[in-house]
Amino acid sequence: MLPARDLGLFLCAALTLAPSPGQRIQRNSALDISRVKAAQCEYRGITASFEELTRAYAIEVYREPALVRWESRPGPHDPEHEALVTAIFTAKALKQSLPGDTPLAQAREDAVPAFGVTWILSELGTVRIAAQDEYAQDALATFRQTVNSLLAQMVYSLETTQLRAAPAPDQQVVATLEPGTALVQEEQRPGWVKVRVPATTTTGWLPQDQLRALSHE
Repeated sequence: MLPARDLGLFLCAALTLAPSPGQRIQRNSALDISRVKAAQCEYRGITASFEELTRAYAIEVYREPALVRWESRPGPHDPEHEALVTAIFTAKALKQSLPGDTPLAQAREDAVPAFGVTWILSELGTVRIAAQDEYAQDALATFRQTVNSLLAQMVYSLETTQLRAAPAPDQQVVATLEPGTALVQEEQRPGWVKVRVPATTTTGWLPQDQLRALSHE
């Protein structure tokens, strides 16, 4: 046990080094924002940056959303190691309402004409990003639903095959696909499937027996 004199000196030193009540912690807001926007979120093998995820949420749920700005402030519980980073949007109307009287359904209603999606950036130990408010939680849930829906429509080619302009073997060749090419199903006809190459506008028809559902893997 420390002698009373040494204990007093220790407490004085601790009080001197501790921030005074109300002292403002300075963080690099621009760096905090850029780190959150660039960080990757992954679900079922599909990755997206938090910036992409946040923007996609606004587009999916609200009509005519517009990003106003990103802003950052120190976290209230550990301002030295945490930051709250918010994307602020305006919206004309709600595109997707939720059934029932729940806090999230009410939050969506309250989002018009403006709302913020807030993420918490933690730098204690490892860098982590998590949902801070109901809009960020809603954004993550919407991302998972979108991925589930996308994977349910995904197929891949079993062999080198030719994408055709119409569902017949004598139709014009749109593109030649390598084995394992991932594709999105858009329409079905007897024995044929209309597909789209992801992230492009290239579409065409393939024999159904040359495709396998990605969700079955």
